[in-house]
Amino acid sequence: MSTNLHVDDDLLNEAKKLGGFKTKRETVEAALRGYVDYRKRLKVLDAFGTIDFDPTYDIKAERRKSREKLEKLNAQFDTPAHAPACRAGQAPAAGRGQER
Repeated sequence: MSTNLHVDDDLLNEAKKLGGFKTKRETVEAALRGYVDYRKRLKVLDAFGTIDFDPTYDIKAERRKSREKLEKLNAQFDTPAHAPACRAGQAPAAGRGQER
């Protein structure tokens, strides 16, 4: 989109030089991106103090509990009665300890 702007030439040239940009367009686009990013960061700062913080929360302990629970569940299903007893093309055994 083409837009005509009246911009301070000295300011634009200084920004172009400091940013190492080749064109005025690159300079203006980089400045706009920087401004948008800055405003987004300010919005994030507004959230500080609005979220409850629990100093006793331990993410590593929670992960450990989840992992232990999963391992326990996996152990229940890794028994021979529940494990697939077939190789390619064979049906599983009817029950625990039964031979074919």
